[in-house]
Amino acid sequence: MATITGALIVTQPQAVAVEDAAKCLVMFQHLETPILGVVENMAGEFFGVGGGERLAEHYGVPFLGRVPLDAAVREGSDSGKPVVAHQPDGPAGSAFRALAQQVAARVSVLTLNRMAESKPAEN
Repeated sequence: MATITGALIVTQPQAVAVEDAAKCLVMFQHLETPILGVVENMAGEFFGVGGGERLAEHYGVPFLGRVPLDAAVREGSDSGKPVVAHQPDGPAGSAFRALAQQVAARVSVLTLNRMAESKPAEN
């Protein structure tokens, strides 16, 4: 049996994507799954910016950051060279690295809290 540490909600900035992501967030809340946070993907001039932040604020969960719409992500995926490895200091590579740090921190806190809750009380 696998244990779910938490859910990472990923949305695009536009309203219809945010509405779909909100449904997922609510589902995980009903399942009592901790929400690690919200990520906004494909942000920028074409799709806009801010939907992920508004979603996180509305539900009182952390906004972890946004990944810009960047052709380097698709190109790296298609060629087997992830943007974080091939262009780690580019806009998308930097965003993914920062998000990974945020997610790792949230998972660490949740794990420590669970360990503390399951530890028998000392006299």
